[in-house]
Amino acid sequence: RVDELTGTIKRQQDTIESLRTYLEELQTEIKKKNRIIESRDENIRSLKAGTYSKIRKYKELRIRENRIRQLKSTVKEKECTIEELKLQVEELKRVRSLEISGRTTPVKVVQGFTREAIATTAQQYGINPGDVLFFKDASGGGPAGVDILADLRVRAVIFRGEPAHNAVEEFYKRELPFFSVNSLPVQYVDDFGVVDPEELNALEKRFNEELTSKKKKEKEHLLDKLVEEYKSDRRKGKI
Repeated sequence: RVDELTGTIKRQQDTIESLRTYLEELQTEIKKKNRIIESRDENIRSLKAGTYSKIRKYKELRIRENRIRQLKSTVKEKECTIEELKLQVEELKRVRSLEISGRTTPVKVVQGFTREAIATTAQQYGINPGDVLFFKDASGGGPAGVDILADLRVRAVIFRGEPAHNAVEEFYKRELPFFSVNSLPVQYVDDFGVVDPEELNALEKRFNEELTSKKKKEKEHLLDKLVEEYKSDRRKGKI
């Protein structure tokens, strides 16, 4: 019985020793693999760091490129604006030179034929008796706008486009000359311009002739109407 136990213990000890040896081998293998894993992790971290750095640099580069494009676009816009301003300055000098020479009649430019636009021009530059006004847009105005201009005693009005029919009738009623820019060209820069005084005088003369003819026709029409009413009353025995 003792011998059996001794044999069993020895076998168990051998088994334990074998297991210890196997465990040590496993631990050695694990340490080896851990070192490999750590090495790979380090490589991965290094690669990630490099990749992140490249991505960051790429993003920074794209941001700079976008900024450069924006600046180039802004510079181009500014250059275009400068060129436009240069042209306006040259045109303004030419207009001013013509005005000083006395070979032209000055004109004040109004944005639209509305009370608001007229008031804006009056506030900024004044609208005085004898002024010639150029409306860049004939739409929006009616008899009330004509009355404002007539009360201000402006000399003449030039339109781009066609004013409303009731406004046209009011111009004749208030005896205020008005013309199309097609018949009286305006050279202007911003809010000031000039017209040829001879062309203006000729058109004013034509307007006055039309006005005289219109008044004559209206009187003839009124006279004809009175005659017809008189004849009608006689036929009815009222007279």
